[in-house]
Amino acid sequence: MIKPFEFENLSNEIYVFSKDQNFILIPINRYIRNSFNLLEKKTIIQKYYFEKENIISNKFILEFSSNYENFELKFNNLTHFSNPIKIGGFIQYILSINSKNSNDYYFNVLIKPANMLNLQKALKSVNIIIKYYNEEKKVNTNSFCNNNINSNKIKITDKATDYKLIINNKHKINNSLNNLNFIYYLRLINKKNVLNNEQLNTIAYISSNFSFINKFNIIEPYKEFSFNLTNLKNNEIYIASIFIKIENKNEEEEKYCSMIYEINTELKEDSKKIFKFINIIIIVTFIIILISFIIICYKIKSKNKSLQDKVNKISFSSEINEDLINSRESNNNEENENEIGFV
Repeated sequence: MIKPFEFENLSNEIYVFSKDQNFILIPINRYIRNSFNLLEKKTIIQKYYFEKENIISNKFILEFSSNYENFELKFNNLTHFSNPIKIGGFIQYILSINSKNSNDYYFNVLIKPANMLNLQKALKSVNIIIKYYNEEKKVNTNSFCNNNINSNKIKITDKATDYKLIINNKHKINNSLNNLNFIYYLRLINKKNVLNNEQLNTIAYISSNFSFINKFNIIEPYKEFSFNLTNLKNNEIYIASIFIKIENKNEEEEKYCSMIYEINTELKEDSKKIFKFINIIIIVTFIIILISFIIICYKIKSKNKSLQDKVNKISFSSEINEDLINSRESNNNEENENEIGFV
């Protein structure tokens, strides 16, 4: 069912920088990935600069995502922005900077320390993804980052359950979608294995222990499709974190988004009663078979004993008859001898 996938090497379009650089100029319309050590237990501040010469309008869009919630984006007084919108595993800002000086085109990322109560489940690395681009967009793909998800049980046993995870792409057929390629990746995580302070609905890399199911390439994104999840242990909670990669073949651009769905495998009372009833039937059947086997063995043994007794009786009777015959023959011989002597 589950096969490994090198998620960290998802795309060559992701740029990775060291947090030790004091000046980081991030290219426009590209995903930028960075990581920070959370175990330092201090507030981390990293400054990022925009490419002013490539921002062609008064407004541009900044998207930010992280596997850690305790962060903050800080803008200077010359930067105006609307209320951020959470969509598809990232936060979206619409920015405008009232300045002609390229040194004013920046923002700071503040990573705040975490309260680590359990070091064995502590989140060690904060991963972030950043992308900014000009406001105009030919195709709106945000709707695909909020698809409906539901699940159906396929097979239930007393120890595990098989599910079908269904993605409902109920979008109208649009010719503009013909230029897009949708690839879905499923990250399945047992809730008890989620690290403290880890955010799963993110397009950034996740540190919690998880498994990947083979990617699902969608040719017709407006149709329904599904993932099969087999042998999920009962009475557990699983989180399906779905990463979506949207490729624009004409523009040679990519967009990432994510969704999460929780699967509770707890058996309901009706199911428990059914399995209890089935177990009772199995036990009763086993007892009946065992008793029947014992009875059959007893009858066979009794029959064999009876047959042996008959054989013994026959043998004993034969011995008695033989003794009688021998005795009679002996008596006859003695009488014959006496008669001869008398004569």
